[in-house]
Order: sequence, then C-alpha cells, then structure tokens
Amino acid sequence: MKKTARRSACLLIAALLCAACLIAGSAGAARADDAKLFFLSPTYAWYFPTSSKAKNAFGSTWEGFGVTLNMETFGWTNTLRAGDFRLHPYFGYFHASEGPNDAYVIPVGLEGRWHLDQTGPVQPYIGLGVAGYAVSFEDKAADIDTGWRGAFGGRVMIGADITKWFNLQASYNLISEVKGYDLSGFAVQAKVNLYF
Repeated sequence: MKKTARRSACLLIAALLCAACLIAGSAGAARADDAKLFFLSPTYAWYFPTSSKAKNAFGSTWEGFGVTLNMETFGWTNTLRAGDFRLHPYFGYFHASEGPNDAYVIPVGLEGRWHLDQTGPVQPYIGLGVAGYAVSFEDKAADIDTGWRGAFGGRVMIGADITKWFNLQASYNLISEVKGYDLSGFAVQAKVNLYF
C-alpha cells in the first residue's frame, strides 16, 4: 500500500502542478500587458492532528506542501475581488509516517479571505474555506487499510501577506471521519508568491 499510495499521490500532485503551469502560460499570454503577473503560491506546511487516535497511529507532526492560485490572473477581478475580500482555490498534500503506518491527505478547496489592512507591508487577514479530501491511510495494529477514500470539510484561518512576496498562515482544518479516524488538525504554512 505504501508504494502504491505514494506513487498515486505524487502523480496527482505532479498533474496539478503541470496544469497550473499550463494555465499560467495561457493566462500570461492573455495578459501580456502586465510585466509581472502574480499567479500561484507554492506552500510548505506543518500539520498537527488533534485526535489522540490519529496522533498515536500516524505521529503528532505531519509535513506537506500545496499551491494556492490567484483568480485575478484570469481577469475575474470584479467578480472575485471586492475591496478587502479575495477568493482563491487551493490544492495540498499532507503525509505522515509512524513505524509501519502511513497516512495521506490531499485537500482540494476554495477559500475566501477578508483583509484587515491593505496599507502596509504586512497585511493581515482572516478567512474561511471549504474542501474535498482524498484520504488514504494504513494502521497495521488495527488491521486497517482504507485505500483512497473521499472526505469533506473546510478550514478557518488567520494569516498575513508580508510584502508582495511572502505569506504566513495558521488554520484549523476540519475533515470528516474516515473509518472512525478523525484527521482534523491545525496547520501552519509558509508561502512564496511567484510572478510570471
């Protein structure tokens, strides 16, 4: 299960990143008048499940990465940005390994952010998100191997854009139970904004 799950997760993430790059290219061509067009934010994250059952089975600290897309790239500024409100889709990948056990969580969601201050180099915001999750885990002691299953949930978050290049964010991620395991938890992530 480990090799198959890892291969499937890597292929999915690679496909998402390739799609993002292709869309970036076409969007950049359509908006050639912009010298530097913000498109996506690669993310590195630490994930901390809150359930003792999940922590005992898979570890108390997980690692992950993801991508947040900027919808304004597509020329939908008036629809998806109103003053201090912004809407972004996001993709992620979290992995944990504890002894013979493995867990994989892949969120695909949409988040809305309300910026509290847009005047300085540090611009704080709060936000909400909804997401669907692809989940796969194996707990040898409990003789459970889920294969890939779907789950749903969302997140509440607080963060800040630091200049136009960086972002720091903390969130609580709610994930519906899979096979009696609650994989919900806190995430802390750092992002770098890329321009094309």
